[in-house]
Amino acid sequence: MAARQIKVGLQMFRKTAYLLGIWGDGEWTALKQSGRHKTETSAEIYKRDADTLKLIDDVFKNPKNRVSTWRPIFCETPKEATYLNLESTAYALPLHEVACQFIHRELGVNAGHPFLTDSLALVNAAMKYKKIETADEEILKFAREENINEEKAKKLRHLVLAAALELSQKHPGSPTNELETLHTTGKVAASPSNNQGSPEEAQKRKRGGDNDLDGRKEIAKIPRLEDKLSQLLELDTKITGELTEGARTFVVRTLNPVLSCLKNHFSGNQQAFCDRWRAGFKAKFSNGCCNGKGNSCGL
Repeated sequence: MAARQIKVGLQMFRKTAYLLGIWGDGEWTALKQSGRHKTETSAEIYKRDADTLKLIDDVFKNPKNRVSTWRPIFCETPKEATYLNLESTAYALPLHEVACQFIHRELGVNAGHPFLTDSLALVNAAMKYKKIETADEEILKFAREENINEEKAKKLRHLVLAAALELSQKHPGSPTNELETLHTTGKVAASPSNNQGSPEEAQKRKRGGDNDLDGRKEIAKIPRLEDKLSQLLELDTKITGELTEGARTFVVRTLNPVLSCLKNHFSGNQQAFCDRWRAGFKAKFSNGCCNGKGNSCGL
């Protein structure tokens, strides 16, 4: 956001969250837990603000201010939530990258676009954005972007439907994966060969892809922590495509916590990190050493 037009602070987001929670008839105890305030007094300040705004809205009753019923997001056991979300962690992006992708891909605002430095124009464009829900809408959007006329667009739609039908008939038991591959890559997945590899390789790829992060299993055998850290940093650059189940577990329990600790608690100073953890470094770093979160190092 450009400071000259809109001032945005972290408290603004917490205030908005309280407002949505109270306007959505959220239970107060759960709201305070989700807000994670250290004192009751801090939470009460946000509540008073939200209650005051609600009284004002009750007078004017603007239909645009209606909110849905609030549900708590507080989790008593974050570790279990991490395991439930294990498959998606390999694809997680920093919040600023998610915002950049939305602006570039969905809003079509790329480098050099006049909206890129106009925060109000970006907000207005985002408010008007409508997510494409169906394959038909996706085809029509593609046709418009490629300047394909209406008649050819209809023919394209029929061809896509015919291809989908052909795939479902070829693999009536499980056409979904092949259709998803066609949708996301534009290519039909190759037919499986008779050579499926060893049972160990098949088990390795269970519920995952082919990227097993080669070299991760040797981390435990490296004696010097400096060399371990160097190898972990190198492995971080190899996270592409879909990871195997074992690789995903390694990323969640070891790689991400180590690199988060290095960045958040040591400002990227590798020597300081090694001095701190030389004697107590454990392979499952998130369990025995540090989860990489917060302002202080440790669990």
